[in-house]
Amino acid sequence: MAATHNIVVPEEYESNGETKTKWNNIGVVIESEKNGKTSKRIKLNMIPLGWDGWANVYPIDRDRDNKRHDNRRDASQDEHSQASDDMQQHPPEDVVVEEIDDAPIDLSSIPF
Repeated sequence: MAATHNIVVPEEYESNGETKTKWNNIGVVIESEKNGKTSKRIKLNMIPLGWDGWANVYPIDRDRDNKRHDNRRDASQDEHSQASDDMQQHPPEDVVVEEIDDAPIDLSSIPF
């Protein structure tokens, strides 16, 4: 089961007085085969606010997307596991680990 196409919606924005369009990925088209029959399904990862229901579908360019390989939502379980293992072995330098006790928290000083 592999994602073959990205589902994207346009978002217009202004830059230097010029209207431009960026494409937000909202999901993927997944092709699978069962009993010799090929089927296509869609997986939406989000639904944009105010969406009119129209989206564009573009083939996934693996050569371009491989540089962001671990961020793809269609990565296999092994690929996700490898990425998790890599993160555990090489934690970011700016992470501070603190001991947390189970003492009650005094909420009286919070202004709400």
